[in-house]
Amino acid sequence: MAHAFQVDSRGIRIRKTLIALGEAVARYTRFEFDEGAGKPAGAALYVVNHGFGGALDLNALLSACISARLGLRPEDPCVMLMHQLAWSLGVGQRLEPAGVRPAGREVALEALRANVPVIVMPGGDLDGAKPWRRRNRVHFHGRTGFARLAQEAGVPIVPIVITGAGDTLVNLTDGARLAHALRLDERLRMKALPIGFALPWGLNVGIAFGGYLPIPAKMRGTVCRHFTVDPGEDPASVARQVEAEMDATAQRLAAGRNPYLDWLTRPGRWNRRPEPGRGTRFSAGTRAALRGAAA
Repeated sequence: MAHAFQVDSRGIRIRKTLIALGEAVARYTRFEFDEGAGKPAGAALYVVNHGFGGALDLNALLSACISARLGLRPEDPCVMLMHQLAWSLGVGQRLEPAGVRPAGREVALEALRANVPVIVMPGGDLDGAKPWRRRNRVHFHGRTGFARLAQEAGVPIVPIVITGAGDTLVNLTDGARLAHALRLDERLRMKALPIGFALPWGLNVGIAFGGYLPIPAKMRGTVCRHFTVDPGEDPASVARQVEAEMDATAQRLAAGRNPYLDWLTRPGRWNRRPEPGRGTRFSAGTRAALRGAAA
């Protein structure tokens, strides 16, 4: 069934465009990436946290260049699950040749069983609309299905944490109550309608969720230690472990960081992982990954 996920020439062009956009975002936000635990051999379920927004979430764009940095070529089959809202806005259909699919268990399981890697952002729109005070936190809001998916497919879970997108605007609230009052959860499967300040809109209700001009704040990312869900193990428990690991890593990445004057106050230290050797200094994310691998 792998042929169902083959990338044609149009898909390759789209992939290359997405990677170029991701690299442009990386330069704009002075993105520093630590490969951490790296990429496993074969298929895996890559779990990425949201930054802010829907189809134009900076974390989603950076995921494209991260996958390329980890060795995934534009012509390699890969599936990225995206919220149904992208299809409602007419964006999802245009990205399908590149492997983008509406979030769903069936297509993800089919891809993983065909040895095709899958990228998922399980936090949904609530994680993508988190308020300013929680901008450096990861919360899946009880969604644990990704762990059961990995268990059924027999593949590892590879968490990727990206932080800093919440500093590119000031989001006051996720607007969950307003979204519920407007029945957006029934009409558009939207549980959030964020209210905040963003360029060029200023104070807005939900507009920035569709797209905004980000302030060039410093962003960082890393690959956390891998998780496996063995047969008979409770996948919900593993999902909570993944969430806790990603949440702790996001806070660690953000600690001591000046998102706007980093170039003046704190030179970059989160470059690609060096080869181990005498005097090698690893970042906190890499050290945590190595401790997890040795455990």
